[in-house]
Amino acid sequence: MNLLPPGEAILEIGSGSGHCIVELARAAGGTGRIFAIDISDRMLQAAEARAAAAGFRDRVELRCADAFSLPYPSSSFDGLFMSFTLELFSPAELEPFLRPCKRVLKTSGRMCVVAMLHQGNQGVMMILYAWAHARFLNLVDSAPLNAERLVRSAGLCITKVAVLPSWGLLVEIVQCTRLSMWPCSRT
Repeated sequence: MNLLPPGEAILEIGSGSGHCIVELARAAGGTGRIFAIDISDRMLQAAEARAAAAGFRDRVELRCADAFSLPYPSSSFDGLFMSFTLELFSPAELEPFLRPCKRVLKTSGRMCVVAMLHQGNQGVMMILYAWAHARFLNLVDSAPLNAERLVRSAGLCITKVAVLPSWGLLVEIVQCTRLSMWPCSRT
């Protein structure tokens, strides 16, 4: 069963070792194409091996690239996906990071962002995580944030937000569209 409409082109930004690439390729079915970028050649090699092992190498295109200057024409993609990518940037970099994302989306394009949520006092795990992030940045490099607010400030239309617990922390899943042709409401 295809979870994405047939023939869609989806871009994953910050693909890492390719876990999501395989799931995206599976969801896109036989006619969909998955494109993925990461800044690390080593991660892309692992992602390529994972896609090949799952039988999706022919539908996946990987590229070593910087997300601030996405190497694709405007309006190239039906969808963008990123999972635990925004947290890797400083607060000042986040809005400039989202501009090229919006540029490469088709007019009716959708984006899904999965991010660690920073929402006030979240308990002992968030305190421990913040402590580890401050002291061991090379090991704990992700800073929790509010993805819904960031996506909204980039001019994208929020269509759905879900917050889920994970290991005592909160994960936010934000779905949005490029234009407000869909109802812009948080559900």
